[in-house]
Amino acid sequence: EGKLVDLDLSELCDELAELFEPACEDAGIAFIAEIDNRLNLAGDRTLLAQAISNLLDNAVKYTPSGKSITFVATQHGTAIDVSIEDTGPGIPEADLQRVKERFVRLDDARTLPGSGLGLALVDAVAELHAGEFTLARGLDEIGLTAPLILPAKS
Repeated sequence: EGKLVDLDLSELCDELAELFEPACEDAGIAFIAEIDNRLNLAGDRTLLAQAISNLLDNAVKYTPSGKSITFVATQHGTAIDVSIEDTGPGIPEADLQRVKERFVRLDDARTLPGSGLGLALVDAVAELHAGEFTLARGLDEIGLTAPLILPAKS
């Protein structure tokens, strides 16, 4: 079991943004980070880092050159919303729930490296933090939005 400690998710997100920006630049993807300050929560830093990295990793993997990824971390009331929006091909509506199951990989993804564990891990980390993880079609049905909603520390 992960130990939940008070932490500032803003710092973690800033670090991850810095880590992923060069990969995006190399791939010709515009990377936009909009991270609010002082996003405080009780969390397991290592697991949260892993979960958010998985989402960023997926976004980089599936976003074509010339497109963009937006990494948003913001607080709404008592919830912290960490969202990674990409402008890749997205996931068919029918498969949005299924891809969170362990080892499920959609046919299109089989050509790309990966274990199929990424989103299942994110889901488990959300649960550990009493949060929720959903996948949604992007705006105008383009790409994928992956919001990880976590309870803020009051």
